[in-house]
Amino acid sequence: MYGEYTRNRILALANANKTPTEIVSILRQENIVVVRTTVARIIRRTREKKQEEQHQDRRGRPLKATSPVKRKIDKIYRQNPEVTASELKNILENEATGIRIGVSTIKRARKAAGWICTQTRYCQMVRDANKIKRLEFCRRIIETNDDFGNVIFTDESSVEIERATTIRFHKQGEMYKPAPKPKHPLKVHVWGGISKHGPTELVIFEGIMDAVLYCQILETSLLPFIRNTLPEHRFQQDNDPKHTSRYAKQFYTDNKVNWWEAVKFTPALAEKLYGLEQMATATVTGKDCNKQLDPQITRAIKSEVLRVFGSSLSTEEQTKLWNGCITSIAGKCKNLRYAKMKALEIAGTVNNL
Repeated sequence: MYGEYTRNRILALANANKTPTEIVSILRQENIVVVRTTVARIIRRTREKKQEEQHQDRRGRPLKATSPVKRKIDKIYRQNPEVTASELKNILENEATGIRIGVSTIKRARKAAGWICTQTRYCQMVRDANKIKRLEFCRRIIETNDDFGNVIFTDESSVEIERATTIRFHKQGEMYKPAPKPKHPLKVHVWGGISKHGPTELVIFEGIMDAVLYCQILETSLLPFIRNTLPEHRFQQDNDPKHTSRYAKQFYTDNKVNWWEAVKFTPALAEKLYGLEQMATATVTGKDCNKQLDPQITRAIKSEVLRVFGSSLSTEEQTKLWNGCITSIAGKCKNLRYAKMKALEIAGTVNNL
C-alpha cells in the first residue's frame, strides 16, 4: 500500500516510541498522507513477525496459537462475542487452514488477547439515524459546557408486584411443590421527574395513559415543582405520541412549560432550509470560514422556532431559547465541516495509493 520509504519512516518513528496518531501528524508535516489504522497495522505486523522469528529459534513444540490464529480469534469475537471455545475450534478447523488446535489452547489464546467472559447485559436498540442525532447532541452539549443545571428529566414506568426468587428448597424424598404465580400480576404505573434541584412529586396511576391524562399528571406534579422550585427550567421528555400531541403542546404553551425540544428541532429545520452544502461551508456569523449562512433564512428559522416553542415566553426567555438554538445550528455546521474534511483526507489517501 505504501512505498518502502514510507514504511521505513513509520517503523523508525515507532521505534522512537511515537504513537500512530503522532506518526500521522509528523508524516503529514512531511507531505506524506497516511491513515492511522494502516500505520497501526504496519507496526503491529512488523512486531509480530519479529516475535515469530525469535520463537523459531527456540527449542520445544511450535506454537499452534500463532499470530494469524490470534488475529482470527480476535476478528471472530468482534463479529460475534457469544461464540464458545468449542464453536471457535470448529470454525478454525473448518476453514481449510490446516489448523488442529485444542479447546484449552483456544481458551489461553483468547485470554491472552484480552477477551474475558461476563454476564450478558442488554440495552435498547438505536436506529442508525438516531445514532447520528445523539452524537451531534452530545457534541453540542460538550461545546456549550451544559451542566443540565435547570433541566427536569421526566418519564413514566410500570412496576409489577411479583416475587422473583431464583432458588427454592424442598426436602429430599418429598414431592416438589411449585410456587404459585398469577397469570396477570398486579401492575401500577408511575410518573416522575428529577433535576439537580430535587425530584418532582411521584404520581401513581392505573389504566392507559393518553394525552389528557398525561396533562393532568403534569398539572398535578410538574407545574407546582416549576412554580415553587425551578421557574427558569428546561423540560425534558421522550417522543412518545401523547407527549408530542397537539393537546400536550397547547398545554405547554398555556402553562409556560419550556419544552427542551426546540434545541433539537432547530438543526433539522436548518438542514432543510439551508441545505447540507451551505451548512458545511459557512457559519452563523461567518467568522470561522469567511462565509455566513443566509441571514434571511436564519430570521425565518427564528420566527418559526419562537412561533412553535416561545409564543407564551417573555422577551428574555425567548432570547435564551434562541441562543440555545443558534448554538445547535453552529454545532451542526461544525460537524458537517469535520465530516467533509475527513472525506477529503480519505480521498487524498486513496489517490496516493
